[in-house]
Amino acid sequence: MAQLNDSSTPSSRSWGRTAIAALILVLAVWILLKVVIGIIAALFVPILLVIAVVGIVWAYRVLF
Repeated sequence: MAQLNDSSTPSSRSWGRTAIAALILVLAVWILLKVVIGIIAALFVPILLVIAVVGIVWAYRVLF
């Protein structure tokens, strides 16, 4: 009987550790995704601004 109680305790720890590990993994992936999206946005916005300025200058030269 003592062996059954001892073997059930590590199993419950395993489930708890697995659940905590899964939550930490999900949280880490979410944070990494936010960082990657932020980096892409930080690079993409200035490029769009440069394209917009070039387009405005081109349109101004064509019209006037």
